[in-house]
Amino acid sequence: MQSLPSGFSLGPFRLVRQLGRGGFAPVWLAEEIHDGLRLRDVAIKLFFLPDGIDPTSPEAARRRELILDEARALCRVEHPAVVRLLGVTRDDPHAVIGLVMEHVPGRSLDLVLRERGRLTLVEVLDAGITVAWALSAVHQAGLVHRDVKPANIIAGPAGYKLIDFGIHAPVSADATDERPLTGTPGFIAPECLE
Repeated sequence: MQSLPSGFSLGPFRLVRQLGRGGFAPVWLAEEIHDGLRLRDVAIKLFFLPDGIDPTSPEAARRRELILDEARALCRVEHPAVVRLLGVTRDDPHAVIGLVMEHVPGRSLDLVLRERGRLTLVEVLDAGITVAWALSAVHQAGLVHRDVKPANIIAGPAGYKLIDFGIHAPVSADATDERPLTGTPGFIAPECLE
């Protein structure tokens, strides 16, 4: 199954509506509910096993390890301008794992730019300073984000937040790193393309 309906529950998390879709997984707004009481809103990035893969197979285990790698990366970074991981939820009958993160109300900078065409100088400086501050914390945690772009920066009431660590890498990765080049065309650092 490659999708879940609104109202579906993964553990205590009830799906409300899809917020967006990254390169690898949809992200849903969900309510965390305990004993029938709504606790808070969260964002859940849902990863499905592709059809035809046995959930008990080594391939399924490898895919789950990659998802948990993203969770471990998020756990290493504690910063007010970086989205926080709150937990992991899993539903084996539906072959889905969810990374549960804080819900950052607001809009991505790519949506803001599409609507308005440009930001003011003050907004550009504020976003740039905040993202640089966030990336400093990411690097101090030993990681490189690898997909910094307007779609992965949320402009919310409390300022800007960096999201989506799906294609991070360790800082120690160098030119001999065997990982394939990943990122969004137009936002990949030119030195990585050479």
